[in-house]
Amino acid sequence: MKDQLTFAHVTDNEGNNTLDYGCCRLAAGIIALKEGIPVEAEKNLLAAESIISAAMDTSDSDSSYTAVSSYDNYVSRNDYLKSVYGYLNNLYARWHKPEKALEYKEKWLNAKNEQNKNITLRNA
Repeated sequence: MKDQLTFAHVTDNEGNNTLDYGCCRLAAGIIALKEGIPVEAEKNLLAAESIISAAMDTSDSDSSYTAVSSYDNYVSRNDYLKSVYGYLNNLYARWHKPEKALEYKEKWLNAKNEQNKNITLRNA
């Protein structure tokens, strides 16, 4: 009930393909993981991954019309997705799905390494 109220507020005002809705799904996944409800956690975390990826994608847009630079948008997207990847890795490790856990651990490490590389290049 509590999750549905949050989702309704976001979807009524912004739709279900926005960063805010992706963050709601991420939060619902984290709560379900904490409460030991793996199917619900997986459903919400996978939805968060998809929604955040789509919402933060700037490849089709002209960055001059956005409030933040393409780089800042990329960094934010990367931070959100790193969180999703970390929780999915945790979920699959607990759920005894080592191949899926490894897949998301690698995604998390790749996102972290890419972010570190971009920060280094930006500060050079």
